[in-house]
Amino acid sequence: MACKYLRRRCAPNCVLTLYFPASQPSPLRRRPPGLWRHQSRMVARGSRYSLPVDERAQAAETMVMEAQWLVEGPVYGCDGIINQLQEEIQPTQCKLTRTRAQLSIVLVHGA
Repeated sequence: MACKYLRRRCAPNCVLTLYFPASQPSPLRRRPPGLWRHQSRMVARGSRYSLPVDERAQAAETMVMEAQWLVEGPVYGCDGIINQLQEEIQPTQCKLTRTRAQLSIVLVHGA
């Protein structure tokens, strides 16, 4: 199924055929026009590397998630999600740093 986006037949040894069977609709099909290039790059990236068997399911899942993020935010895609999460994490990290500093002061004065 994934090879449809590369406009060629699946190779007999394609590692992605188990995760994108032709009998099931692909989650990579839900895309606005113009995103097929991004998805074909993702598929090419995934099939180019000979991943260990235990990592292939995660790679296929990641490709589906990246495709969904591109549909939701075609400008930033997964980078937009990453930036949003980093903005949520940063205040918590600052608070943790302050708390650790206060704790070290208490431990020094309490000892």
